[in-house]
Amino acid sequence: MKERMRLALLLSAAALVYGNTLQNGFAQDDEIYILQNHAVTGHALRELFAPNYFSHVFRPLSFVTFSCNWLVAGAHPFGYHLVNLLLHAVVTLLVYLLLQFLLESSPQASTLAFTAALLFAVHPIHTEAVAGIVGRSELLAAGFLLTAWLMHLRDRHLLTLLCFALALLAKESAVVFLPLVLICDYARGRLKPRLLYVSIAGMTTLYLATFWKLQGSRFGTVIPFLDNPLAGLPAGLRILNALRVGWKYLGLHVYPAALSSDYSYAAITLYSNGRTLWAVVATAFVLALWLWALYTRRAAWAVAGAIYLVGFAVTANLLFPIGTIMGERLAYLPSIGFFLLVALIWTPLEKCRPALAWAVLIIALAALSVRTVARNRDWRDDFTLCSAALLVVPDSAKMHNGIAVQYAGRGELDTARLEFQTALGIFPTTPKRWSPLAFSNPAWGTTRSPASSSNGLSRWRKKAASNTTLPW
Repeated sequence: MKERMRLALLLSAAALVYGNTLQNGFAQDDEIYILQNHAVTGHALRELFAPNYFSHVFRPLSFVTFSCNWLVAGAHPFGYHLVNLLLHAVVTLLVYLLLQFLLESSPQASTLAFTAALLFAVHPIHTEAVAGIVGRSELLAAGFLLTAWLMHLRDRHLLTLLCFALALLAKESAVVFLPLVLICDYARGRLKPRLLYVSIAGMTTLYLATFWKLQGSRFGTVIPFLDNPLAGLPAGLRILNALRVGWKYLGLHVYPAALSSDYSYAAITLYSNGRTLWAVVATAFVLALWLWALYTRRAAWAVAGAIYLVGFAVTANLLFPIGTIMGERLAYLPSIGFFLLVALIWTPLEKCRPALAWAVLIIALAALSVRTVARNRDWRDDFTLCSAALLVVPDSAKMHNGIAVQYAGRGELDTARLEFQTALGIFPTTPKRWSPLAFSNPAWGTTRSPASSSNGLSRWRKKAASNTTLPW
């Protein structure tokens, strides 16, 4: 297959499978990061380069792109979704080009890269990053990090540092760039001059120092138990349960049937006993295999493991707790490693029985594409998103609260009350977080006027939105 044909197929796959996101509106965190964000709507440059008021995240490049969208089309979601779609298509091409370069010593480099990139283009685990407008930070960070990596491999050092800096300004998780390039250069037996790694380390240090200063001489913010139950656990228990969550990510890569936009309390059961030991043993086995591949210079396998494991390093709640226990958007960059691993397993079959191999791959791609198209519809608005999430995580207090807000907005007050009570039943310790429905309803004993009721509901919706997102 000619190179142009491969590039065209990759672009077409990404565009066709995620094309129906263009029909979606704003959902979930779009309210606080775009619609209610003065930095975006007021094009306030000073605010764009400061931590976000609600969540304290520092992602100026992402917010600048939202501000440009607002300048062009205001509160019309089509343009925002179109930019996300185009970014995902570009990242897909970058995945293909980078893997070709990394695997250039293999005679199957093009086939491996193309197969992995195809899977990356259509997999439904990426819907949160692509269909969710604020998932753009994942797209931008991954895109600039992959570009920086390509420049590093081509010895374009200034461009490497520039693209790496842009990746960091898109999202803080891009700090994994240095260990990624260092490990993969070693695995390929092509280490660069030490000064190049030192300069990347210097850029990372400069960013972290700036981030620390802007956060008020500290890293991160207080993490509510509701958002990440792991944050309040002792380090040992946090790590044990985080390993179990890590295997849940892997399960969603293999069988992405049950996807959710939320995994907060009590969507994932936590354990303090031996039921976490299997995750420790399995993780130790995988790490041993990866280290063996790295030591024996099995480059392709070592690269696949590095991208997956290092990609998750700062978002897996292992080194330190982050603002969420789990998020499918966080798998956007690491998933490249998984898809390369699948391609490595598939390639021997393609060598001995090519017709069967391609039939299997096409069926898998078709199944993943169908699931992605269906999943994209869940992101149409907050009502469809919360409804879909509750089918997967029926014990999520936040999703029951979220659907209560939606029912209240539709005037279905009895249903809203039941959902609100369910949220309180799951997480009753801080009822002030779930401020009671602030509108007139005699059955609830409230006597506010219609005007004040409408304003109260609006304020509550903003309050609820502000409580749903934290860094990462």
